[in-house]
Amino acid sequence: MVGSLGQGLCPKGSQRVIDQNECSDDAANALGKAFGGSACYGISSLGCSDNGAAIYYNSCVGTLMALNHGPVCTFKQVALAGGSADPETSKKSSSSPDTNSKVIFVAGSIAQDLCPRGLQRVTDKEECSGLAASSLGKPFGGAGCYEMSSVGCLENGASVFYNTCVGNKTGSYHAPICTTQTEAALLVDNASEWNFGGRVNTVVGIILWCIIALVLLCLSVIPLYCLYAGLHRICNPNIEDGEDEELHEVWVRAVKT
Repeated sequence: MVGSLGQGLCPKGSQRVIDQNECSDDAANALGKAFGGSACYGISSLGCSDNGAAIYYNSCVGTLMALNHGPVCTFKQVALAGGSADPETSKKSSSSPDTNSKVIFVAGSIAQDLCPRGLQRVTDKEECSGLAASSLGKPFGGAGCYEMSSVGCLENGASVFYNTCVGNKTGSYHAPICTTQTEAALLVDNASEWNFGGRVNTVVGIILWCIIALVLLCLSVIPLYCLYAGLHRICNPNIEDGEDEELHEVWVRAVKT
């Protein structure tokens, strides 16, 4: 996964890819991008980085962090529901048809609502209070209207909470709880496209998308109708003139009688 742009640190629960071979091979292949090489780039820490187009390995410690660079991070798998954190066991589990044994959760950047690229927001309350809280090793503080501008799971450093409302801003100590888009996570709930990334619930999101579709339909129909009317007028210039003449004759006969 790629961390937040303009930052050198990975989200909590993940770690920076600092091995050059892992960066050029595994990380680049996993992100579907080409490896651009190893050199001293505009990033303030050693390790693997992503500038949006390709993957690079930064070999020096710079003074500034380029706004288009993000750290490439990886996870240590968290065992849940009877799973194991051992790499060999994880490898075997990933090849089995049971996809409900492992889900990985991390906290995103504080004071932000959006999850880093490659992750999705936890928007299910039960998943937030159960799997997410236990995997992060923090107690669940409850559900309520907290200082965050989107609906979904969050943490404040000490506990995990579920925000039920859309606030005006996100607190400087609040971070979204995110999950990897593994097969198991996708089977749990993948409604982020419908609920605008967790900013509203799914039902409201569907209604908003229908309204947007209706507006776009109207905006496309009106120009087509105007074009049709114009072409019809150009191709049939005498239609309205003939109607005017008939009306004039009727009016003249009415006056004479």
